[in-house]
Amino acid sequence: MRTTHNNLRPLLAPEQDSASGAGAEFAATRMDRSQLQIVEFLSVSAAAAIVYHQVMGQPLQPSGVAQSNAVLQTVASALAEVAPIFVLDPDSGTQQRLGEVDLLFGVFQRGATLLRTPKSEHRKLVVRRADVRAAIETFRVVGRRF
Repeated sequence: MRTTHNNLRPLLAPEQDSASGAGAEFAATRMDRSQLQIVEFLSVSAAAAIVYHQVMGQPLQPSGVAQSNAVLQTVASALAEVAPIFVLDPDSGTQQRLGEVDLLFGVFQRGATLLRTPKSEHRKLVVRRADVRAAIETFRVVGRRF
């Protein structure tokens, strides 16, 4: 017996529940997930930790919060050089790509959870998972160390 993720009620296979018609309804609503173009986002701070681990070959092991923040901010800056960074637009609720000027003059702070520019502050920073993978490969090929 399988369960849904949303309400955890059991879903029966079509052959198990043919009397009620629930199986036919389930079969009619199934999606072919191979056709979906899902874009997954990671927070920039989490992406920076993953990039550090994958490129350096060991997890981030700081001696304190200040060192951890400094490393995450350095990795986030490098990540922003090779991957687009997005921020949640509060009006539309969608992810909007940050401009090159913001990234050029901005400084990552607070463990890469904040990008401070001369004109504004950006929070809720994210990067696409696929771009993180590409950045890791790029950093490995060029021998980038943090």
